[in-house]
Amino acid sequence: MSLHDTLKQMLAMFDHYNDDPSELLENCKKLFQDAQQPGEEWDPRVLAKAQDVSNAYALVSSFFLEQRYAATAASLLIEAWNEFAQIQADEKYRIYRAGIASCIAQVYLVIGDDGAAMRWALLTQADDMLGEHGKGGGLGKHFLLHKFGMPETPFQEFNQIARNNLAATQGGDGGDWSQQTAFAEDTIVQFVRDRPEYAPLLALPSSIYEFPVTPVYFSILNQALNNADPNSRGRALEYLASYLFMLIPGFLPRPNVKDRFLSYETDLVVRNLNSSASLTSELFGRHFIVECKNRSERVTVQDVGYFLYRMRLSHAKFGVMFATMGITGNRDDETASYGLIRKAFHEDKSTCVIISKDDLQKLEAGSTSFLS
Repeated sequence: MSLHDTLKQMLAMFDHYNDDPSELLENCKKLFQDAQQPGEEWDPRVLAKAQDVSNAYALVSSFFLEQRYAATAASLLIEAWNEFAQIQADEKYRIYRAGIASCIAQVYLVIGDDGAAMRWALLTQADDMLGEHGKGGGLGKHFLLHKFGMPETPFQEFNQIARNNLAATQGGDGGDWSQQTAFAEDTIVQFVRDRPEYAPLLALPSSIYEFPVTPVYFSILNQALNNADPNSRGRALEYLASYLFMLIPGFLPRPNVKDRFLSYETDLVVRNLNSSASLTSELFGRHFIVECKNRSERVTVQDVGYFLYRMRLSHAKFGVMFATMGITGNRDDETASYGLIRKAFHEDKSTCVIISKDDLQKLEAGSTSFLS
């Protein structure tokens, strides 16, 4: 009996009224885990087998959807998406992930969450382009053009970014598929940053508070903070921040925004383009500013004060400062820079959040979420 037949039998034997869906889920995961080992029937390191296992995941996710366990279907697929990314990073050659992403997009389409479905459709298309899809895309292309009505020009711009990333990935001796350009997530980050006129296409409503981090991709961006040369350290942190803000539905970061009279420049302006009021819009407003300080020492009172002043100039009540080594003063006693942040809040309700390297490490370890 093939693994596909074994899987079908497991699903057919499930009794909706008497059996535990958690037990079925664990049994399915065990089957996938064993079959995805090197050389096994569903080893994703082989393209044909990666496509087979993607079909198997589609079968299981469809079953859970039919049982109205949409969250279980999505979590199973996202776990597979991350596992395949880890294999790609470890092996340093391409692993096909578009099939998994398209299944996730379909889950969210079924439950009517267009914002989440659009994101996974983009990831599907990006991964297909990185794999040099013969028809310029599969299900991701169909979803983007025909379900979401993405115009041809931004669609082609998106594809070009993916092709550029493919060229960058293959630039070495045989290509290194463990670098950031080798992952579909990077195509989306670049698209939003470099094509701000098209970025609002991604701001479809979603019931999700925060999209999941892809651990391997985030780890690669996090490592780049330490490996970057002095001239690009700030940009590396700014790029990582862009990715994190894009995990919050409707949040679109725009880099290096200059004042009309060129009197100052802001690392990131994050626009909240959710079409309706939400928890995030109430907390953060419709726009806020972000400063990125990737330094070897703590950020001083002068820098923090200047950032708070620019918040006022930008009419932003909320701001985020990424400071890898933190800021001067004591958080508990609210001295130095911490005291200045407290005074600004009491003066006009300006809220400034500091994110340090320690916070990024907790995020990478999975012990917290970016939104929290």
